[in-house]
Formats: sequence, structure tokens, C-alpha cells
Amino acid sequence: MVNLAQQLSYVYWIGGSPCAGKTSIARMLVNEYGFTYYKSDDLYDEHLLKNNWEQHPNMSRLKVLSWTQYWSRRFCSVPVEQQVQESIALY
Repeated sequence: MVNLAQQLSYVYWIGGSPCAGKTSIARMLVNEYGFTYYKSDDLYDEHLLKNNWEQHPNMSRLKVLSWTQYWSRRFCSVPVEQQVQESIALY
């Protein structure tokens, strides 16, 4: 079986809240080191269409939520720790 972490060891992931500077940092890395820039938010809908439960149960569970519902789950008694884990797993 292929080790996914090893297969993606060349990938640098940048995460953070909205307006945290992720895009600015990514563009600086592209300019400085020639990295390829892949913004998953721009292809989120495409990823949802390709998604299936067996390969990505977390995305399957969360894809029915609007962005407002997704980001306001903390007001619906979803623990912050769970939200963080689900957000990381989603991307």
C-alpha cells in the first residue's frame, strides 16, 4: 500500500483563518522558490464532485453544510477541538 504522507512529502500546506495572510505567504514562496501554487478553495466544488464516502468520509459528512453552517458550528455545541480536527481532515 502507498504511504500517502510519504507520497506528499514535497507538499507544503498553509492553513489558517480567513485573512490570516495565507495567500500572501504562498505568493511570496512562489516568487522566491518557484513553487507551484494550488489553492484548494478555488477547486473545492470540483473536489466535492469527485468525493465519495469510502475515500473521504469527513468531506462526505461536511459537504452538505453551507459555508455559514460550517463556520458557525461552534454555536451549535460542536467542540472547537472537533472543528479543528475536521477542518484539517477536510483539506
